[in-house]
Amino acid sequence: MKNVIKAALVLAVVAMAASCSNQDKEDYPYSTRYLPVVLQGSTRWSILDIETGEVVAKDAFKQAPSAIVDDMFYVPGDKGGIYYYSMSDPKHPVNKEPYASGTEFSTDGLAVASRKGGNLQVIDKTCKTVADLGDSIVQCSMFDRGLAVAGNAQGKQGFVDKQGKVAIPMQYDQVAPFQYCDHTVAMNQQDTAYVDFSFIDRTGKETFSSNSTMYKPGPVFKRDVLKVQKRDTLVCLNPEGKEVPDPAQVPDKILKSYDAAKAVGKSYIVIKDGLAGLVDHSGQQLLPLKYADLRDIASNRLLAAKKGDNYYRLVDDQGKPVGKAKIVHVNGTPGTNAVIGKVDPANVAARLMMPIDERGYAGIAKGADVATFYQMLDGVHPEQYNGNNVLVTQMGNVVFDGPIVSKVAGGYSFNLKTPVQAVMATADVSIYPNDTEQQVVDIMAQNMGKAGFVETGGNVFASATGTAVAIGYAKGTIMVVYYMDKAKARPIANEPR
Repeated sequence: MKNVIKAALVLAVVAMAASCSNQDKEDYPYSTRYLPVVLQGSTRWSILDIETGEVVAKDAFKQAPSAIVDDMFYVPGDKGGIYYYSMSDPKHPVNKEPYASGTEFSTDGLAVASRKGGNLQVIDKTCKTVADLGDSIVQCSMFDRGLAVAGNAQGKQGFVDKQGKVAIPMQYDQVAPFQYCDHTVAMNQQDTAYVDFSFIDRTGKETFSSNSTMYKPGPVFKRDVLKVQKRDTLVCLNPEGKEVPDPAQVPDKILKSYDAAKAVGKSYIVIKDGLAGLVDHSGQQLLPLKYADLRDIASNRLLAAKKGDNYYRLVDDQGKPVGKAKIVHVNGTPGTNAVIGKVDPANVAARLMMPIDERGYAGIAKGADVATFYQMLDGVHPEQYNGNNVLVTQMGNVVFDGPIVSKVAGGYSFNLKTPVQAVMATADVSIYPNDTEQQVVDIMAQNMGKAGFVETGGNVFASATGTAVAIGYAKGTIMVVYYMDKAKARPIANEPR
């Protein structure tokens, strides 16, 4: 059982296969018959035909392929970038030169991708450019129902259509894709008191809005309802904002018979005494309660792991094996965002310099110690910090002069007075042109004087208060190290890509 749970943690499976009925198309919106998998005994990725159970392109990829939609997928290259492949020839990439960034293809046969130094572009299955999104759009999702979520440099979101035209203006703080149906939720403002949100259709027409403390919306509409938190309960709202029954609600008869149940297409995965099975709407058993884990991947295909196994088998909705593959890893979830392949180095430099101050870094003052971070530490399990002098925080990696915790007689002790030595922040610019790192470092160096720092050599800058900053880069990643004591500052050896 323990091994099966471990295997389940690496499954990223989404309801994605196309089928006949309208409900099936809504529950499984992505047209595919193929699934990237790692087979037992291998470390490389293969592709599984979920209709026949045949393993295609066995052990062909070192990196995980993306979800395969409309028989197209991408794989990260060994030297960066991504390459698109077609299931008509899964051994040879369609694009000869890598894209810096890209999305999965949609059922419309389109994706969004960018080259280094270039704008986002809509591309077809031959990797031919269909439309250029221009430099005002800096990120974009895959297409769902003919529209893709697009974001501008100001952080606002809207939608573009398949021709690359803005279909719904980028005027919202956040929008969800039209993944399962023709309505979505758009949020304009969030704070601790309320969520200001609207329901919109594919034309951008608003069908409902709320800014009360009553509702907190869920992520996506499904079966034409959105689950929202209403105070301490979950309810469903239709596109007009009216509370309606949950179309995926498990019948009471089934709920009373099992410890847990989940709707999957036309059936329900049920759990009792730690074992999973499958029943239909009437409660009739389709798969017996003998599985340690069940995962639906299509209307009539599941991944099933029996108790004691450390792999999954592909089965149909009657429990009959489909092929002989023993599967330990799966990657089947679409949802990658593409970002523009060019960037303003001055903006990156300004963002990296913002937390820097003579007195400290991002609120971590000179003289800070382990005690400063005590509220962030897990006091119940101090052993996890034993001998470790690095704490990962939102501000960056905080490095202490000694271990955060030491083992002592009878347990472990926090070294509360151990001072902070440095804070390290990074910025990944590997998808941008190869000279981006040097440009950013040069701009930062030119502006360090405005922050109260003077260069001492090797792009190390010291302040009158005794703090110091070292800047540099390594293979596409810019590094900023803030030292609380300038005597401990060291230059960063630059490593180009």
